[in-house]
Amino acid sequence: MKYPPQFLTGFALLFWGWQTEMMIAGIALATIIEGARFTQVKYDFKQRDFRNVWNLCGAIFIGVFFFVYTSGGGYDFLTIIKWLPMIFGLLAVVVSYSESRIVDYRVFRLFYWERAGKKIIGLDFTYPYIATIIAATSAANVRDIWFYAGLCAVMTWALWRFRSKSYPVWLWILALAIVITAGFAGSVGLQMADSYVTERMVEYFAESLREDTDPFKTHTAMGQLGKLKLSEKILARVHRAGVKINLADPVLLIESSYNTYRRTAWYTARSAFKDLKPEKNGVTWRIGKGTPGPERIAITTELKKGSGLAFSVERAVTFESLAAKKVGVNRMGAVKLTSAPEFLNYSVALGKESTNIGSPDHFDLAIPKNLEPVVGAIAKELKLATLRPETVLAVVSRYFAEKYSYSLELSGRRGKIDPVADFLLRTKQGHCEFFATATVMLLRKAGLPARYTVGYLAHEYSWLEKSIVVRGRDAHAWVSVYIGGKWRSFDTTPPSWVSADAENSTLLEPLKDLFSYIGWLISTWRNSDSDTDYTLPIGVALVLLMIYMVSRSMGGTKLNRTKISSKEDQSGEIRSGAESGLYKLEKKLAKTGRGRHPWETYSAWIARIEDNETRPVIKCVQPLLDLHNRMRFDPTGITETEKKNLDEGVGAAITLAGRISDGGS
Repeated sequence: MKYPPQFLTGFALLFWGWQTEMMIAGIALATIIEGARFTQVKYDFKQRDFRNVWNLCGAIFIGVFFFVYTSGGGYDFLTIIKWLPMIFGLLAVVVSYSESRIVDYRVFRLFYWERAGKKIIGLDFTYPYIATIIAATSAANVRDIWFYAGLCAVMTWALWRFRSKSYPVWLWILALAIVITAGFAGSVGLQMADSYVTERMVEYFAESLREDTDPFKTHTAMGQLGKLKLSEKILARVHRAGVKINLADPVLLIESSYNTYRRTAWYTARSAFKDLKPEKNGVTWRIGKGTPGPERIAITTELKKGSGLAFSVERAVTFESLAAKKVGVNRMGAVKLTSAPEFLNYSVALGKESTNIGSPDHFDLAIPKNLEPVVGAIAKELKLATLRPETVLAVVSRYFAEKYSYSLELSGRRGKIDPVADFLLRTKQGHCEFFATATVMLLRKAGLPARYTVGYLAHEYSWLEKSIVVRGRDAHAWVSVYIGGKWRSFDTTPPSWVSADAENSTLLEPLKDLFSYIGWLISTWRNSDSDTDYTLPIGVALVLLMIYMVSRSMGGTKLNRTKISSKEDQSGEIRSGAESGLYKLEKKLAKTGRGRHPWETYSAWIARIEDNETRPVIKCVQPLLDLHNRMRFDPTGITETEKKNLDEGVGAAITLAGRISDGGS
């Protein structure tokens, strides 16, 4: 077994310490681990010792994970990754000072029991540890040229030892330089391409609208919700405060509405956000007119980077217990949060009717020119222009229910036809985005102001959490139509869409839900206003756990020290089976001019030196090669009986070799 390239681990740790600003830790770990090369003392650690040290590292990892997610001190998941070399450094140190660097794969299992005589399937932990160091260093990458230079230096150091000896060194260096340069150019090129595309897209949207639009969530492309519907991840949790949850009474969580459809995308025109002022308590925001009633909808969700659109509901009057520095609303009913907690837990107080959506204007009656012929023909067929508003809704709803079906599997469009026109004329199947867009156009053709609204349908009751959970696949689009002086929701998507989307769930969904629930409980406790401080008991519990793991790892373990004396071993080779008598035979034959070349295997060597004089020796040695190789390379070694047979056989071969050196006497 060979060490990794000289000082590679130490150099990688110094690189990690530099990039993560933990240089003292990097120097300390590098010194301890690389110090194993300069000592002849090793310890006879068994696989159970490796297992217990690994368990201890796992306990430390759990403690760090819990600390990061409960401290609220600005730590995040990347913090955990950056600390990995320290967390698992203890195992790396133990492996470095062990007589055998082989760690059984099964040590890393959740449950592992060492069995006597069981063959070890192992690896040198140093290599995955170096990979962990590189990953931790990458987590601190600030995307400057020094990180790339350091990474290339580490990779060069690692590859130098394994370079092909068939080619000159200068050619290898030239090839590596070309690869490094190409990699750097590719990285810079991708960043430039990303910036260019982003700038061009912004210019395109600005040019296509030419309207007074707010740049914050002003458009949604057709197909965006279709992708979300493939996700089973829980995005939010909903409670009806003071009201028993009724599975037959789902809640529509509103994100935003859109009034302009162009080129397969919906936009919000002339809908700038207006900043609100909180009430005296600082966490209550009035987003609509009227008096809040007793009904409350409690919503728990996460807000990426603390900014985005909050979930609202129909008849929303106030948002309560909402901690945010800035809250804005627009005439579409969207609520924008700025500098809010990433974990949101707030309540929406409801009034008697919807009061937070602006009155309709000409945008709510506009139909794109490319859809006018198709929509006009269907409206004429249904005689929508002659019907009363309520009757229009009934006729349109019946029309889609009888002639169209729900599907997430869409056939390709023909030519450049608009997907909504293709949906109305040819495929007659699609998901909620198609039904909602087509319905908006038909209602507008009938003279009813209508808008395209997106959000989620909260309908799935979780017996585990005792609340309604909202998944990615619950993303939905429907219509907001203006009738009788107020806006109301209208949905023509077949109700079967709920069960159809649920068919995409996997067998792992319950397990994912359990972990999601545990994470939600931790986040709830972390962000609660409770005066109870659990830091001390949790800290004590973690310390006791670590003490237990340490005692378990050391209990019953006798650290037998061994001393490595050969120069070859001190230079980096671990020569297992050094007591094999075959080495003595090798020296004996070398005196007769039949020495083994360093690159030769024993099988190739004895085949090369075979002649009339050496044939008796070789005939004696050949059956012993398997025992010698097992003694050297098999972590389980050989039995005492096999060791005795090896020694006796080699002794006989040495006696025969002695006769050769004596001239055959």
